Amino acid sequence: MRIKELACTSSSDVDPIPCCIVEAYLRVQAGIIALNCKRYNEAIDQFTAAVNASKSFVKIEIHYKYEVFTELFGWDLKSLWQITIQQRCLALLRANRHGEALEFFHSVMEKSDETTKASLRAWFSAPK
Repeated sequence: MRIKELACTSSSDVDPIPCCIVEAYLRVQAGIIALNCKRYNEAIDQFTAAVNASKSFVKIEIHYKYEVFTELFGWDLKSLWQITIQQRCLALLRANRHGEALEFFHSVMEKSDETTKASLRAWFSAPK
C-alpha cells in the first residue's frame, strides 16, 4: 500500500501512528469488501495486515488524539480494533479455518481488558 511507503520514507520527525491508523482502516475496509465477495483468504490477509498495523496504537485512545480522521472522513476509530478482530475471526470461520479462529480469539481475549472481553463475547455469541 502507498501509505506504508509514505511512512517508510518520511523523516524521523513525523509521527508514524497516523500512517498506521490510515493503513489499518483501509485494510479493514478492503477486508470487509473481500469478505462480502466471499474471497475469504484475501479478507484474512487484509484483516491480518490491519492487526499488524494496529499494534503501534492498540493501547492508545486514538479516537481522542486523532479525532481529525473522524471529523474529516467519518471513521469510527473507537471501534477500529474491535471491528478488525471480529471480522478477522469471521473470515477465518467462513474459510473453515476454525482452529486458527479459536486460537486468534483466545490470544485476543488474553490481552483484552474486561470491557473489551464482554463486548467481544456478546458479538461472538450473536448469530452471524
